[in-house]
Amino acid sequence: LATSQADCILLDLHLPDVSGIDALTAVRALAPNTAVIVMTGLSEAQAGTEAMAAGAQDYLVKGKVEADLLHRTVRYAVHRSQTERANSQAQAARQRAEENARLERGLLPQPILDT
Repeated sequence: LATSQADCILLDLHLPDVSGIDALTAVRALAPNTAVIVMTGLSEAQAGTEAMAAGAQDYLVKGKVEADLLHRTVRYAVHRSQTERANSQAQAARQRAEENARLERGLLPQPILDT
């Protein structure tokens, strides 16, 4: 994750070495601009909503995932992630333009008025 850019990560919340929100936090730290969809067990649907509150784009319940649902969920998560990234870049560009305009105004010569 640290060396390549993924469009979407499908994360099982029950990994052998780390699980739950800790797993999501670790993945988000490595790939902050990547959409993350978490997988939860049938009895853990609330873990999915908690993961969304912690930064996941969406969640799927194991055993209830069909190909169409998976495809749609990934597509929407990637689209939302790309939209957020584009909005963030546009906001940064606006801020740079405003700062440049302020600097340019500060560099303009001041008129000398005789009284």
